[in-house]
Amino acid sequence: MERSSDWSRRALIGAGAALPMLGCASEPGPAPQPSTPQPSPAQPSPAAQPVVSSFPLIIDTATDTRPYLAALKALGVRAIFRYYALQAQPEVPQKQLTVAEKDAILDAGFAIGSVYQYYSNIPENIHADRGRTDGETALARAATFDQPKGSAIYFGVDFDWTPNDTAKRDNIIGYFTAVSALVKPAGYRVGVYGSGATCRLALDAGTAQLAWLVNSPGHAGAANFYNSGRWRIFQNGLDTKVAGGIQVDTSLILPSQTDFGQWGRPGADYGLPVGRSDTVLAARRFVAKKSAKLYADKAMSREIANMRFGKGRAVRLMLIDGAMAQVDVNETAAPTGWCRLSDLTTDMTTRPDYFAAD
Repeated sequence: MERSSDWSRRALIGAGAALPMLGCASEPGPAPQPSTPQPSPAQPSPAAQPVVSSFPLIIDTATDTRPYLAALKALGVRAIFRYYALQAQPEVPQKQLTVAEKDAILDAGFAIGSVYQYYSNIPENIHADRGRTDGETALARAATFDQPKGSAIYFGVDFDWTPNDTAKRDNIIGYFTAVSALVKPAGYRVGVYGSGATCRLALDAGTAQLAWLVNSPGHAGAANFYNSGRWRIFQNGLDTKVAGGIQVDTSLILPSQTDFGQWGRPGADYGLPVGRSDTVLAARRFVAKKSAKLYADKAMSREIANMRFGKGRAVRLMLIDGAMAQVDVNETAAPTGWCRLSDLTTDMTTRPDYFAAD
């Protein structure tokens, strides 16, 4: 990312001021299935504290957003990532942005984020030659949509790898070197979407200026890179259905930042409001322990299995009731269940290391 860290405990303490004092240590997978047990409608105690919050301001989706724009606006979304790609992919026929959709998104007042992905979850597709092809294709797409210079195009490397895998490391460096050699001189910022290891590699090499950290807590460098504050946006929710049924991922922006390379019509201000972003972030927490469990009610009478609830994952606080917290797992915009407040971090400053001891 193109800035050194503004990510400080002071910034988050300021963002957390909207919350009550809690007094405690406090490419996409499948969405939770409808058969998952739902939380019981247990009544909160008189001392329960609702948490002021709202939906994340940034989403990405492989679906044509036009039928859902009004509902997304009502939910509070401000920026929508849509895809550039080499060509159509049969398994995701609506993945690529179209001119008609671009105009509809901007008419509705949203900003657009550009991300290039074309089977970039396959390691064999990431190398210097492919970087040249993808860079050229991304620039052609940007010209088609009149994407303004100075905005960003993110390029995905959507697989895990370890830094001692020198072949993958060299190929990722070659890929972003080739992309950067084309995209930067054309007037665009280069963004990297990937694991902590991938983001760090591209930033350190100077071939990317902005980093978008993937959700997966078990990917190499996930905690270290998050905690470095070098990311600009962090993907905190995956494959969740909102706003009448559109499947989206959600992302959070680094505190005090308004820009992640989003764009729109010339002369319009598409910056994200810091106050709104801080309110969103202040109501999020990381699951801090491998032993943490999710329950259907605050009495912990029935455990809920949910693949998005685990150490290093982010959850949204809905209600604090004594030693228990009602949470929204994976940004469903509704309560999912209850957990012990002590099983969550006190804020989003530090992401727990998935591989560290509980």
